[in-house]
Amino acid sequence: MGSITVVKETGDLELTGGALCLDFANTLGDRPRSSNEHLGDYGDLIRFRRQAGVLSAADLDEIERMAEEHPRSARAALKRATDLRENLYTGSSVASPGGRHPRPRKSSP
Repeated sequence: MGSITVVKETGDLELTGGALCLDFANTLGDRPRSSNEHLGDYGDLIRFRRQAGVLSAADLDEIERMAEEHPRSARAALKRATDLRENLYTGSSVASPGGRHPRPRKSSP
């Protein structure tokens, strides 16, 4: 796998996986050739949630406020989310027709 590039979006993410879990797995795009990271910080995770419509605007605003007040917790939550994303990607890759177990992505500290 190539290097990971953090991509800062100015528009919407492409949510074309057909299921929320697949859209989330695709927030690390262009696999396996390279890796475009669309969740570079916790704000990006909030933006994904907002665009996917998984929480109310009021809940998202509260989460955003809490992340600003507790940045260490926000970074830890982002790490857990990206770890989950990798598990979703692995599972969906193995389960797909002709799927193979992908090489694991090196986790960032």
